[in-house]
Amino acid sequence: MLKVQVPEENLQAAYLFNTGQSYRADKFFGITRDKAELTFRVWAPHAKAVHLASAQCDWMPSEAFAMHPLEETGVWEITTTALKEGDLYKYAIETPAGDVVLRTDPFAHEYEKKPGVAAVVNTCPYKWHDGLYRGRQGRRHKLNQPINIYEVHMTSWRRHTDGSYLSYRELADELIPYVKQMGYTHIEMLPITEHLLDMSWGYQSYGFFAATSRMGYLQDLQYFVDEAHKANLGVILDFVPGHFIKNYDALYRFDGTPTFEAGDVTIAENVRWGTWNFDLGKSQVQSFLISAALFWLEDVHFDGLRVDGVSNIIYLNQDAGKEDWVNEHGTAIDYAGVAFLQKLNAIIHERVPSALMFAEEATAYPGVTKPEGLGFDFKWNMGGCMTRSISLNWIISIARVHSII
Repeated sequence: MLKVQVPEENLQAAYLFNTGQSYRADKFFGITRDKAELTFRVWAPHAKAVHLASAQCDWMPSEAFAMHPLEETGVWEITTTALKEGDLYKYAIETPAGDVVLRTDPFAHEYEKKPGVAAVVNTCPYKWHDGLYRGRQGRRHKLNQPINIYEVHMTSWRRHTDGSYLSYRELADELIPYVKQMGYTHIEMLPITEHLLDMSWGYQSYGFFAATSRMGYLQDLQYFVDEAHKANLGVILDFVPGHFIKNYDALYRFDGTPTFEAGDVTIAENVRWGTWNFDLGKSQVQSFLISAALFWLEDVHFDGLRVDGVSNIIYLNQDAGKEDWVNEHGTAIDYAGVAFLQKLNAIIHERVPSALMFAEEATAYPGVTKPEGLGFDFKWNMGGCMTRSISLNWIISIARVHSII
């Protein structure tokens, strides 16, 4: 392969990603647009070769779509005018063993409708209209504001008579007035990141930067958030940074080797939830997940994140068959998971001070909401997480004990 001169700024971006310091990696990976040119970048550190695959090449590796490596960074890229908005694509990755596997884009903002997992070219910006709301939120002390949260599974809250999903825009017309009339201050969405299995409620995701296509495009979700803010309602996202879907055409063994998960399959596999655990001690995984969190807060204007499965992140012994697992000091604390959550919260509080950070955590772990602990703003009551609404009295009780948990 002809060696390509790599711009210094691209090498720097790859360096930050590889060292866990890239907090908006989605601005570099996935797709970036320069007029008609689209640049695709993907992290596949052990791949022998990577090609952009689409209908234009019959989903097969083609020299015309060969991606070149950014030196030894593990990042591959290609710039092309062959694809346009709405086109489907994947990456054809040659593994160290010589096999060619098709993988979807982990940084895509849209995917085809289930059961497919191909990424969709979507680079269209959204024009926001919530400046007044965002300005007010930035001036308020978030911990002194009343919070009354309506928790909702968006695809089952209400459907058309034929059983089809309401769109994000239809939900804006129907759900927002209902929640407002009922006296709530916030809507908390169960995970709407892209996923395949309806029965998972979105907790088995593969598209951490994409709104599920069941209800429309990313821009339609942005419209929903915009309309909620115009109605003076906050919107919170159920964010799942601990694990991902088990399917073999998404993140698992992405380049033919353990990439987003641990190399030890007994550590990587989450038996109870039927997923793979992220390797939260890996610098690139930290860049990936923190970037995803900030994408939802900064680009989609969510007001906060309910971080799911905190117990599974901070303890080694939460899964079936791992009840006796301990660390080198004889306790069940997962130091890598704790460090990740501390880093996640510190960066979010620095970049988006108004963001509400909730820990869905039901153990007696100390300091969940202390800066020197996990750094969350609130601890989410597990007793309420399986219901649609959480009472005002319960939320007030959380605020009252904020300083001691």
